[in-house]
Amino acid sequence: MRIFREEDPRETNLCDRKHWGRPLTASDTAHREKVNYMISANRRIKQKEIADEVRITKERVHHIVTTVLGCRKVSARWVPRQLTVEMKVQRKDMFTQLLERYNAKGEAFLQRWRRILSLPLRSRM
Repeated sequence: MRIFREEDPRETNLCDRKHWGRPLTASDTAHREKVNYMISANRRIKQKEIADEVRITKERVHHIVTTVLGCRKVSARWVPRQLTVEMKVQRKDMFTQLLERYNAKGEAFLQRWRRILSLPLRSRM
């Protein structure tokens, strides 16, 4: 049998009540910027190193890196989940150049790429 306290219906409040305790300052803008700067400077940095440098917990570092900054770990590097604006512009420029070459040379352009891609990887370089 569970025991519970019946509350006065007038005291029922669905809003958050003020509570005591430390405010969450580890996820503020200053810490986010520091973490982002450290990851940009060294993509192979570890969460423990960031936590020690910024002086926040590893859990908060993980939250900032994965949720706020949207990065994930790939082959021991922190990689943004989405392409940056510069990367998108670079890809667009590259594909525009390839399209211009195709429009200028036509089928000869495609045949050259087929021939290159059929070679072993070492021969391509």
